[in-house]
Amino acid sequence: MPEQTMKDNEEQVSKDGEDTSTTIQLQRRNTLLDAINHILIEAKDCKNLEDVAALGTTIIIDLLECEYGLFAEFYRKDEIKILYQSNPGFASSFLNEMKLGDFHKITKPIRPVRTEGVSVIHNDLQDMLPKKIKKSAPINLTNFIAIPIKRSGNIFGFFAFADGKREFNGHDVVDIQTLTVPFIQAYDRKTSEIALTKSEERYRNLVLQSSQGIVVIKGPAPSFIFANPSISKTLGFSHDELLNLSPEEIINLVDPEQRVDFFGRFRKSLRGEKVSPYYMVRALNKDGTYRYLEMFARRIEFEGETAIQATFIDVTARKLAEERIQRREKEYRLLLETIPEGLMVVGLDESIVFANKALSEMLLYEPEELVTMNLKEIVTKRDLSLLQFETKKRKKEQASTYEIEMVRKDNEVRIFRISAVPSKDADGKINGTIAVCIDVTERKRMEDLAEQRRRESDLYASLLRHDVGNDLQVVLGYIEAIKMFSSDLTGTANEMIESAFAAAERMSELVKSFDKLDKEVEANISKMLTKIAKQAEKTHRGMKIEIDYPETENLKVAGGSLLPMAFENILRNSAQYCGNDPKVDISISRDLEDVIIIISDNGPGIPEEIRPRLFSRGISTTGGGLGLYLTRQIIWACGGDIELLDSKNGSTFKINLPLLF
Repeated sequence: MPEQTMKDNEEQVSKDGEDTSTTIQLQRRNTLLDAINHILIEAKDCKNLEDVAALGTTIIIDLLECEYGLFAEFYRKDEIKILYQSNPGFASSFLNEMKLGDFHKITKPIRPVRTEGVSVIHNDLQDMLPKKIKKSAPINLTNFIAIPIKRSGNIFGFFAFADGKREFNGHDVVDIQTLTVPFIQAYDRKTSEIALTKSEERYRNLVLQSSQGIVVIKGPAPSFIFANPSISKTLGFSHDELLNLSPEEIINLVDPEQRVDFFGRFRKSLRGEKVSPYYMVRALNKDGTYRYLEMFARRIEFEGETAIQATFIDVTARKLAEERIQRREKEYRLLLETIPEGLMVVGLDESIVFANKALSEMLLYEPEELVTMNLKEIVTKRDLSLLQFETKKRKKEQASTYEIEMVRKDNEVRIFRISAVPSKDADGKINGTIAVCIDVTERKRMEDLAEQRRRESDLYASLLRHDVGNDLQVVLGYIEAIKMFSSDLTGTANEMIESAFAAAERMSELVKSFDKLDKEVEANISKMLTKIAKQAEKTHRGMKIEIDYPETENLKVAGGSLLPMAFENILRNSAQYCGNDPKVDISISRDLEDVIIIISDNGPGIPEEIRPRLFSRGISTTGGGLGLYLTRQIIWACGGDIELLDSKNGSTFKINLPLLF
């Protein structure tokens, strides 16, 4: 054969070899690209990580045309978790000590994978595996390859493949490593999807089970696009009813007084303007009642739309309780402001914390002025030590009542009776005094005046007992002497002497009664009135007195020594106003626990104009006006009463006295 021809044949063979190699490389690349696309596309339909592991492992097995394959994760330091293996016996051939299902301890053939090395075994594994594994292994492996897989720079697992009829080479390693890239992408995407799904499920469960109401509202016309069961229950709607409310119905859920402000904030927040996320809204329940809801709202993106997510806490019970407390506080404050007694709250340092209107009027200060003052500025210097002494009692949790002098704004000194109790804070610690203040200045002056009058009365009584009594004894002595030495006196002269003697005796008895003012006298009322009547007939010429009383009853009354004077005053008035022939009728009867005495005369009666004030001091038709006033005072002192009855002729008095059993 010519030399040129041989050369040409050699070149042709070489060219044919190159073409064949190129064709094989192209086929291998296309197969690899198909495998990559296969992994990326079909991984989207995988439901879990095990499905992704099965997909990747199966595609590589098909590419390598080998018998066995698996994918595993490094679970802990010395354990792995197999997510997929093509044959259950494959793992047992190179992993020993099965532990908890698919968890295995790593043996020597896998150790290079830990250090990113490719573990390739071209010979029988019998020499490398423990004898117990050799005896129990169902598969006699000849050729083995393990490829580490990295994620975020860290090794987290490996692929392992084996075949009893072929040896793996460098191209196989490259192909596997090439396919691990789309596999990791698919694996990470599925991991993220699972984590996101779990997160969404947890969040959704939290939202649906939350005791707080949660809604998502889009605008500008308000429309609910999400509402959890809690807010539906709070507003009294079903879930579907709430989501199907029209914008107008949603607006009507808010108290009319809040609508403009509430939805103005809603629209501002939608536009991204800065508004406070907190709001207290008064929402209308389906049944027409209002609920108080604390709201926290923020702008979010929800399903591609700008919306407002609002969280509500139902604080109706707390709010109503607060309103009740405020209402009671207002009522109590109104009560404190309207009571006639002065009221103040004072700290332990005597600073005035509160003063009501009544006290401010008593002291001529405004309440606002008093709360800037200290009680020491108002109390007189003489009583400062008393004030300090009383404050010490409060510190010992003692209450007390005392009288103290305080100076008004016009510098007038007033006397106050103070009823004080300790004031306590919310923790029960004493922090001051609550004091009720009553201005007793006028009462004290009246008491002082009464005491002065009592002393004067005692003096007058002493004078009556001593001087007037002595003089009356002289008068009586002279009248007795006139009767002895003038036995020839007859007619009118004798009657006049007898009347004067009777009057002097009555006055003598009256003066003697001042010696027994404090003594209670037990008296048979019938006997008393009979004696008084006889004495009156002697004293007042021409007077006739008739007494009607039940003889079968012994009616006794308890009265002071001045009680006879009350009846004598009434009889004296009858003698004075009934002319020359005065007649008086007295009846005595019993009414349950009282003795009733009716005294009537034949006089002209009491003028109509003075009847309403008849028993007042200084009321009379002839001057004086003390007799009936004293009569009523004496009867009152005995526990009884007197009144003027209507009558056609003369005057009629009704007297009630308590019966003594």
